[in-house]
Amino acid sequence: MLEAGPDRVSGSRGSRTARVRRYAEALIPGKRAPGSLGDMNRRTVAAPALLILTLALVAPSASAAPTSHRSSTTDRSGQIVWTLAPAGGQNGHLLIARPDGSGQRSLTPDDPNVNDVDAVISPNGKWALFERDSGDSSELRIVATAGGPSRSLGLVCTGSCLADGRPTWLGDDRIAWTRYDGGDQYPNGYAGTLMSARLDDGTVSAIKRLSPDGPDGVFEDAYARLTPDGKYYVFERYSTDTGDVAIFRMRRDRSAVSQLTDFALNVDLPHISPATTGPTAGLVVFQTYGQGNPTGTSRDLATVPVSCASLSACAAATHYVTSNGLGLGRASNPTWSPDGLRIAYAGRPSVDVVDCQIQTIAYDGSDVRTVSTSPLFDYRPDWGRTPGSGATLGG
Repeated sequence: MLEAGPDRVSGSRGSRTARVRRYAEALIPGKRAPGSLGDMNRRTVAAPALLILTLALVAPSASAAPTSHRSSTTDRSGQIVWTLAPAGGQNGHLLIARPDGSGQRSLTPDDPNVNDVDAVISPNGKWALFERDSGDSSELRIVATAGGPSRSLGLVCTGSCLADGRPTWLGDDRIAWTRYDGGDQYPNGYAGTLMSARLDDGTVSAIKRLSPDGPDGVFEDAYARLTPDGKYYVFERYSTDTGDVAIFRMRRDRSAVSQLTDFALNVDLPHISPATTGPTAGLVVFQTYGQGNPTGTSRDLATVPVSCASLSACAAATHYVTSNGLGLGRASNPTWSPDGLRIAYAGRPSVDVVDCQIQTIAYDGSDVRTVSTSPLFDYRPDWGRTPGSGATLGG
């Protein structure tokens, strides 16, 4: 069944590898499945009263018209890739289209035994890196955005390694992902650690740890991205004990780790704006339950500055792009346009509606447009550049 929590097919974080879930559940009976957001369905977010008040002050009014800023991104600029899942199914395949919805086509086959998810377009626009879940296995694969067969990156996952997933690009020739390891030395039976590597003509090399130093297994780190100025990595940390998520930043040398959002906001999928100037430069967009919905089914998009000096300063500077608030609407899975002036996301009127569509919205909350056309479950978009000429895999 489709899951209320993450606006993706059932199993969410954990579905990327059934092995990870089963390992921790067998190791520590009664513990939540590692990385699973299924336990967040219709949950109550017990945010501190001061935090809710602060965010209420910066949230957009549902009745007020947002200030318009005409985006230079036309509806045909770049390309958007996402996953289409059948109603009630656990499989999904990748689609790609122009931001106005034209030219839509399948990028990977519709295979009932496979779930292709978390696709991200390379900075040069030519490649889509994604995770493929099939049975008990998960692997990272790459496919040309122009079409053709995908191929595995061939990452070696043996011994205590359970799976690799949740990929991102750090540059045309650098990638990051989360590696899952199991063992009773971890507080909840597993660890999710950020890794990075060089990708050169499809060959992965120079693999190294990207997560901050510290005890593994307390947090599951994921979705690392580099700020346009190269100064910071932005990533999320999932508490393996409570199931809550917050956004963090750290310097390029993995030092000076700073928290940008409170765990009570229970955020997910942070994405740093690619803009170097203008109104969204330095803003991280994310999804959150944080406006205090008592049933926890609504979802909103919000932004926070990457450079705020403290957690309280970040809370004061958090701004809501959408305003579902205490209603039923769900805006999820945000990704910036290449110029940073629009956001693509997965939207649906309530958790009970299967028809989830890929939509775009201006950074100020105005001008919502629909990209996808299927009556099924479209989710996890990524908005990238149109391919340039002469690009090579990883270059």
